[in-house]
Amino acid sequence: MRNNSYRYLIIAGFLVVCCLSLTIIYPIYIGTTISHSSNDWANLGKYLGGVIGPVLSLLAFIGVMFSVENQRHANQENGNLSRSQSVQNTIIKLIEFHHGIVNSIKFSINLKKTEFREGRLAFEFLYENYYRSFYKEVANQNSHLNETQIIDNAFSKLYQKKGSQFGFYFRNLYYVILYIDESHGIDKMFYTRLVRAQLSKSELLLLMYNCLSNRGNEFFKPLVEKYGLLKGIDRHEMIKPDHKDLFQPSAFI
Repeated sequence: MRNNSYRYLIIAGFLVVCCLSLTIIYPIYIGTTISHSSNDWANLGKYLGGVIGPVLSLLAFIGVMFSVENQRHANQENGNLSRSQSVQNTIIKLIEFHHGIVNSIKFSINLKKTEFREGRLAFEFLYENYYRSFYKEVANQNSHLNETQIIDNAFSKLYQKKGSQFGFYFRNLYYVILYIDESHGIDKMFYTRLVRAQLSKSELLLLMYNCLSNRGNEFFKPLVEKYGLLKGIDRHEMIKPDHKDLFQPSAFI
């Protein structure tokens, strides 16, 4: 837009100079004394109208074009602002919806189903289950598996037991981050950090192992690494400290 303004001003300035030059050139050829002949003044009028008139019309046209360009740019900015505001509102609604999902998760912690863990506390219970599954059901009984296979197998077992109660949590969280990533005209890092700030430590740890499993490795893990969604997890809070090395360092920044 600024370049266009400069271009219009340069052209307008050039045409003004042309007008002045043509006005000065005419008396050079007819003489510099003031004429008392009506014919001379008539000829001057014809000269100005025939030569300088079109130049002035062109100047007026440039002024109109300049106004149109300003209006187009203003409309474009207003449209971009409106679209950006719409995207931001959608993100906030998605975050609120995700809060509702978190609060709806509930696990019974005894066989009689008289005690429950709900909301954020449910994820603490869920992570404890994953931790036990990692060692008791997989690592200690499958010494031939490498670390990535153990992580995936343990997560698969957790899904078999309780996936129907929490699987949609990770699907929704993935689509929230994906929506931010694919949006335009917003500060993506700000909004992904806003999402991350809503996650408890147990949620972050489960997110980490979800991304290391086959369920999240291909699609969710790259987004986690791109936006540093695991920032705040200490190496020693993981099941094994070297699990951190299975991610790009950017996941924790």
